Amino acid sequence: GTAVLVGIGNYLGLQIIYNLALKKHAVIDVFCIAAGFVTRVVIGAVALNVALSSWILVCTGSLALLLGFGKRRHEFLLQSGETTRASLSEYTEKSLDMLVLFSGACAAMTYGIYSIESKTAAQYPGLVLTAPIVLYGICRYLLIVFRDGETGEPESLVLKDIHLILSFLGFIVVSILALNGLKPDFLGQ
Repeated sequence: GTAVLVGIGNYLGLQIIYNLALKKHAVIDVFCIAAGFVTRVVIGAVALNVALSSWILVCTGSLALLLGFGKRRHEFLLQSGETTRASLSEYTEKSLDMLVLFSGACAAMTYGIYSIESKTAAQYPGLVLTAPIVLYGICRYLLIVFRDGETGEPESLVLKDIHLILSFLGFIVVSILALNGLKPDFLGQ
């Protein structure tokens, strides 16, 4: 009850501050968007009374940064002389390239650590088998970002690329198997 309301209040406060000031500034604009994703995950977990790992919050934030910087890069490349978003004037194409790569590396690394070191991973050791799938999905996304300049709407991109679709489905299947006791012999635990 109360914790959910506090979470919603925090989320709304973040949205107000973002819309009044922070969306105009490079980097903090995307960090605010990522914080919104993480806050929604926390609100959902609290509402459902589900324990959350700090690793999954870091993974969510890193992935949201990757998608956010990918989207900003797309917007930056599409602008034709006139800046469509105030924060874009502070970015350069090279800085956005680096931010996309950096956040992609963070997302891959944090998920890899989560799949090995979290309490959930200790309980379900087969979860480590999802790490290569996540890494492949991130690499595929990066290929699309830099090859095609695509990423204006990351959610629609996932539905257009068969590799991302198969990565997503493979992740779900392997996760379900891991949560139901899949533990390959070679893991040795």
